[in-house]
Amino acid sequence: MARNNLSLIKLKIRILKNKILWYFCEIKSKLSNKKVIDSELIIPNSDLKNILILAPHADDEWIGCSQVISNAEESTVYYFNFLGKNYHPENEKTRLKEIEQVSEKTDFKLIVSTNRENHSDLKELISKNNFSAIFIPFPLDWHPEHIKVNDIAIEIFKELDLSLPLYFYHVSVPIPESMRNCYYLPLSKKEKKNKVKIFDNCYISQKNTPIRRFAIQNVIWAQGQSFYAAEVFAKCSLLEWELFLNFVKEQKNEIEKSIYLIDYPFKIREYSDKVFLKFNT
Repeated sequence: MARNNLSLIKLKIRILKNKILWYFCEIKSKLSNKKVIDSELIIPNSDLKNILILAPHADDEWIGCSQVISNAEESTVYYFNFLGKNYHPENEKTRLKEIEQVSEKTDFKLIVSTNRENHSDLKELISKNNFSAIFIPFPLDWHPEHIKVNDIAIEIFKELDLSLPLYFYHVSVPIPESMRNCYYLPLSKKEKKNKVKIFDNCYISQKNTPIRRFAIQNVIWAQGQSFYAAEVFAKCSLLEWELFLNFVKEQKNEIEKSIYLIDYPFKIREYSDKVFLKFNT
């Protein structure tokens, strides 16, 4: 009992500390004139006609691609049904119900993986649909299941010899500011609040996942711009993706340390750029 109480106290202290930190990070970004994205590189409407988002976990699609879902003519989310460290059947039902609620609220088509070790259904989905773009979780990430999705997807894409636009979306570690071909979709202050609200209302089991930590990254991306916040995506070729994914695997032990920086918005951005610079040298 005493141990549980101590854990709860530590969690509450962390939440309070982060609220204060993120509040000042938001102020700092709004006072800055430094532009970190090119305002001309908004994702073109042609890429938003019929999109596919690959989501390792229920909530990744909303954290990384809420504005893709909101702006696309048609949206499909392929949910891998990965559950991190909790593969209890009850948790699986809970997470599925939550992503189904988001699907209903935001009007995307949800496809749930039927087999965690065989993704022939994903291959069939891609081959039978004329997707205008596919969104993939950014592989520079401490979470092994985000990397696993990259491994699965890249093999399928190579087999299908895809030539359609591919975009990385950010979940845990931000896209490096120095990465070329960084496209974006803007959010107003109201849209940013709505993103947080939908997450809070639907992903009840993830109440300890601080959606505001992700939202503050959206605000930082928009510093020096006329819009309030932005979701940012790195456009890449199949070859660029393969090279970067191999590099990430080589740097696995180093990249896993990024988990200790996730609560510090500017520090984890510096870290992301540092790792990407290493890839480029």
